[in-house]
Amino acid sequence: MHRRRMRGLIVVVAACAGCADTWTGWEDVPTATLTPQAAAPLEAEWSAFVVDQAAVWSTALAASGCMSPFTIGDGGHIIALVPAADWSYGDDVAGMTTDRIEVREAKTGGVRRSAMLLHELGHALGLDHADPSFGASVMIAKPGSELAARDVAAAACRLGCGPCDRGVDPYSIAP
Repeated sequence: MHRRRMRGLIVVVAACAGCADTWTGWEDVPTATLTPQAAAPLEAEWSAFVVDQAAVWSTALAASGCMSPFTIGDGGHIIALVPAADWSYGDDVAGMTTDRIEVREAKTGGVRRSAMLLHELGHALGLDHADPSFGASVMIAKPGSELAARDVAAAACRLGCGPCDRGVDPYSIAP
């Protein structure tokens, strides 16, 4: 009987190894290459937009002494603007990060596209969703419109170029 309990515990621990809260971001950050992708006629506009949003993260992290986590170029992580008709996730999902980032083109509901891409780039940096009870954050499941100081602190901690706050907010503590 004792052995069965131990096996069950091992199975639970092994199953938890892939839990969503263990997301660590892209392995090549910093220095990840972003490759914008959108259907015509939005290609140039989307590319410029991706460059701008990557620069928001880079500028904010530079103030913490971090190098830019992203470059723009060919052959990198696809940052796709996906037409609503081709969206393969649920209607309640506006963006998705795996080894690529997808943002739904026609998503409505008050979430600005800039906040959505900043949110998804935060996932690429290794950030998970933040607890809204500790204040504003672009990493709240329904992102705000701006990057917050706690987002930058958490990303700097994850990247190893900033201190890891061991205070009350668990969001800024390194895993």
